[in-house]
Amino acid sequence: MYIPHNKATQTGQKLAVTFLANGATKAPSTFCRWWRRYALWITMNWLLLKKISSFLLAALLLALVADVSVFSFVEYGSKGTSYIGCYAYDAMLIGFECKGFFGSKAVSMWLNWPLWLIYSPVFAVFSIRAFLVAILVWSPIVAYGLSVLKLRKIENA
Repeated sequence: MYIPHNKATQTGQKLAVTFLANGATKAPSTFCRWWRRYALWITMNWLLLKKISSFLLAALLLALVADVSVFSFVEYGSKGTSYIGCYAYDAMLIGFECKGFFGSKAVSMWLNWPLWLIYSPVFAVFSIRAFLVAILVWSPIVAYGLSVLKLRKIENA
């Protein structure tokens, strides 16, 4: 029986010959090269995740130091409309508020970040918004821990 040969698809008996002639014997080294590149890519992504999460953890620790500073140096309680700066307040839960300068809302959110680490998991059961905030504020800590574990596993392998 005659089997037609098609150059585009390499059908028929010529397939095995073409496959062997074109480097099927080099497949293991090609696969190893591909696997090393893939492992390097994964390692580089874990390193990048570790660097980014380390930066965010440093910002979190700095926010914690800033919180202690605001508690120590600024009088506790609400301030008047002419006040410029940040202060701690108590409206059932302790928080920080900044006003009177450009970017005060962003600084308020940054100062409240350590408090959200505590508050958001508590209230996550009651609100989907609090659940999403809990995921957001805990993600740098989880990402750092996961990247450290993965990089240790890669180094030990």
